[in-house]
Amino acid sequence: MPNLYADITMFRARFLNNQALDATDQTDVLRVLEAASRRVDDHCRRTFYAEVATRHFDGNGCSLLLLPDLLGATSVKLDEDMDRTFELTLAAATDYFLLRHGYRDPDALPATAIRLDAWNGQRAVFQRTPRLLEITGTWGYTEAVEDTGAQTDFGDATGTSMLINVNDAVAPGQTLRIQSEQLYVRSGSGASFIVDRGVNGTTATAHASPTTLYRYTYVPEVREAALIIAGRLWARRQTSYSNVIANPVVGQFEVYKQVDPDVVELLYPYVLREAR
Repeated sequence: MPNLYADITMFRARFLNNQALDATDQTDVLRVLEAASRRVDDHCRRTFYAEVATRHFDGNGCSLLLLPDLLGATSVKLDEDMDRTFELTLAAATDYFLLRHGYRDPDALPATAIRLDAWNGQRAVFQRTPRLLEITGTWGYTEAVEDTGAQTDFGDATGTSMLINVNDAVAPGQTLRIQSEQLYVRSGSGASFIVDRGVNGTTATAHASPTTLYRYTYVPEVREAALIIAGRLWARRQTSYSNVIANPVVGQFEVYKQVDPDVVELLYPYVLREAR
């Protein structure tokens, strides 16, 4: 359950006056935050976290091919004879450009398209065949991190108990980076936590001591929208998700169930409007 755009600490500060949560409520809040984060993704038709993966795309007969948000490519290959083997490797220096299509700075990240270099490269257009292109890289809108101020170590690739040297420097619901590995903080407090290793396509490996922990950060508007959605879901559970609530002071009123207007405004600049 990684890639929550807000964590337990943020939720407690915003909605619970920093009150402590028991284990059951904490698990429930994390589920609500995950649901809210995925609702943000669905609304924007893109994801805001970094995931290492290999993806395949159909050729379109043109020199430009639109892509999902791509933060960096480690391998770009073509399968032009449709034998499901990607024989032709393309080089970034000569064969293609990654660009943010339609943006004021085409070199900005994330890239949203790949263009073949017809002058210097091996190909001028993407052959119009299914599953022509294979890209291995880091996908998503951002991979920004900040230093948690804490350090830890993992002596092997399987351990899930994490001890840190600065109490409460991390919190459940956060996705962390230690060297090139991503970790999801599932539970814990103080200096002791339980984590999921090697999430988002990264590999769990041993890490020497001490190693700095970094925390993934997300676009402020995305974080705020996720908190608003999560807060509404958490509050509505008290009414069994009823449509109408009776109150002795104001009488009966209907709960507003559509997308919160503040969420719509916050996410408007990030909604993907091109089919990819």
